[in-house]
Amino acid sequence: MAASAWITGILYSALHTGITFEISFCGGNVVDQFFCEIPQLLNLACSDLYLIEVGFLIFSSFLGLSCFLFIIVVICSDLQSSPENPL
Repeated sequence: MAASAWITGILYSALHTGITFEISFCGGNVVDQFFCEIPQLLNLACSDLYLIEVGFLIFSSFLGLSCFLFIIVVICSDLQSSPENPL
C-alpha cells in the first residue's frame, strides 16, 4: 500500500509538471504568493485549461477511489481469513 501511494503521488506530480510546461503564459510573470505552485501558475496561463482541469479532477477521483477500494478489499480479505471470522 505504501508503494502504491508513492507511485500515484509521483505519477500525479509528473502529470502536473508536464502540463505546466505545455501551457502558454501571457501578461505578467508575478506570482502573488511565496510558493510558486500549480494553481498560481494556472492563473497566469492564456490557454483554455478547462479540459485539463476536468481531466485532473477525473484522474484524481479515480486514484482516490481505487486506493480506497484497495484498502477495503484488503481489510475484508483479512477479516475473512481470520480464525474468529466475524462475517
